[in-house]
Amino acid sequence: MSAGNYDITIDQGSDFALSVTVSDDGNARNLSDWDARAKLKATLSSTDATTITVSEANAADGILVMALSHTQTAALAIGSYVYDLEIYKADGTKATRLLQGRATVRGEVTN
Repeated sequence: MSAGNYDITIDQGSDFALSVTVSDDGNARNLSDWDARAKLKATLSSTDATTITVSEANAADGILVMALSHTQTAALAIGSYVYDLEIYKADGTKATRLLQGRATVRGEVTN
């Protein structure tokens, strides 16, 4: 399975959440025995990264939520970033990138 491409917009200083439903051939993928992680970087080669919290809203039905708090988004500079989301086995035997794309951070006026 190839990673899907999905561009996101993040409002600086606001909470951000994106619900992702993972499926195989139209059927929900059970993620109960998988962990998930996501990162946001200025470029692919950047060493600095912001960790995006990933929680399992309903792992049995393949539903994950990617989230950043308003404190995290306030610390992001206005501009363009890259991100990805992957699932992995805790024992290190498997990893699958699910989603990737560009993230645009829009500036905050009121803070």
